[in-house]
Amino acid sequence: MTSILVVEDDEVTRAALADLLDAMGYTVLSAATGAQAAEALERLQGQVDVLLCDVQLPDADGRELALHLGVRWPVPRFVLMSGHFMGATMPYADSDARYRWLSKPFTTAQLKAALRPAGE
Repeated sequence: MTSILVVEDDEVTRAALADLLDAMGYTVLSAATGAQAAEALERLQGQVDVLLCDVQLPDADGRELALHLGVRWPVPRFVLMSGHFMGATMPYADSDARYRWLSKPFTTAQLKAALRPAGE
């Protein structure tokens, strides 16, 4: 079963995402901050299939967090979410198939597409 670590500071959004992903059949872990996400990955020894992360966190920039955690742990996919325009803010992501973008608000179909492994 695919595991997803949801990193979202808004409690309502985080809970809604966790419920939706659980209903879609994923194993869901949640974190409200970058520090909590790093702690969760440390505990799990990086055994997470997808990091679904908000770009604007109270203690971290989600883009930098994804970069840092991606170096430390072999997380196969990163989906970065934002309610703000993200164009060209991570140019390296265009050449790295592990990174995907998701603009808030998004539909369930858009979420499913973002979570799909590359090539599917």
